[in-house]
Amino acid sequence: MATVAAALALWACDAREKPAVPTIPAAPATATPSAAPAPSAAPSAAPSDALPLGAMQSVVTLDPGTPTQQAALNAAKEELASGHEKPALEHFRKAMQGPLTGTSVSAALATADLLVARHHTDEAAALYKEMLHTASLVPEVQFAAGRFFWERGDDASAIGALQATLALQPDFLPAWQLLGIVQSRAGRNGDAGRTLTEYELRMNKFVRRANDQARPPGDRLAAVQLLSTVADDRAVEATVQALHDPVAGIRLAAAQILAEDEAPEALQGLSEAALAEKDPDLRVVLAGLLDTARHRAHREAAGPLPALPAPPSAAVHGPTSGVAPSRGAP
Repeated sequence: MATVAAALALWACDAREKPAVPTIPAAPATATPSAAPAPSAAPSAAPSDALPLGAMQSVVTLDPGTPTQQAALNAAKEELASGHEKPALEHFRKAMQGPLTGTSVSAALATADLLVARHHTDEAAALYKEMLHTASLVPEVQFAAGRFFWERGDDASAIGALQATLALQPDFLPAWQLLGIVQSRAGRNGDAGRTLTEYELRMNKFVRRANDQARPPGDRLAAVQLLSTVADDRAVEATVQALHDPVAGIRLAAAQILAEDEAPEALQGLSEAALAEKDPDLRVVLAGLLDTARHRAHREAAGPLPALPAPPSAAVHGPTSGVAPSRGAP
């Protein structure tokens, strides 16, 4: 997570620099095999009162995948983890074969990312166009395609895909943010202003929900998870505040999100929470997340980090109580 200004200069799904190899997306739980045309405009209604349980909400549930597809996807992950891109690509393509499932869509998105990483952009473009035909009701597909076309300078295609994303999932914050950026680059300043105003309304809504103790824990958890998908300092601040939620599961979810963030304030908040945590089991988990995050940040950060206290030492006794966090993929 970072500022909106930073996202204007460097956009990725979570506003971080794109890795050399793709991150394997979680199997989406959305869509239907039938194609549908993209809407002509993004939704203009006020933020809905319905809170999605994750970054994306199901349109029609996809099957998880055939055993053959799942085995191929697992093999691709293993090859990619070992740095073997070519065999990983072969396994991803095998996982794409067969019926449209969550696994086949995940494999297709990973394949497209890997093709881009290997500079096979024409092949990636063809794959995105195919996915927009066969899985047009999967918000993840529309957003990934919109980001790809934006990076290639095809603003018209990017706008269409991002508008389709928002028609399927109106509360997907990164799509509002990126759509405004693309519209601005395309010279559609009026549209960009309206889009970014809508983004602000929805962003502020979920910041309030993430920290509103009067709301059910499930609502707070879902808001924290949704905020993790967007590049905005307010999301970091709300997630840091969620580290002090009375429900242990929400504190854990917030810690897991912040441990993946490169912002110094995220690490500082995680450090303070690890020291202040009263649940002994959760305190150990937070300490482990902090330790991992600190080592990664010291390797990757371009500038000095604020001083962080050493993590506490304790033994793990068992799982913590509370809402079980479940993070979706960007």
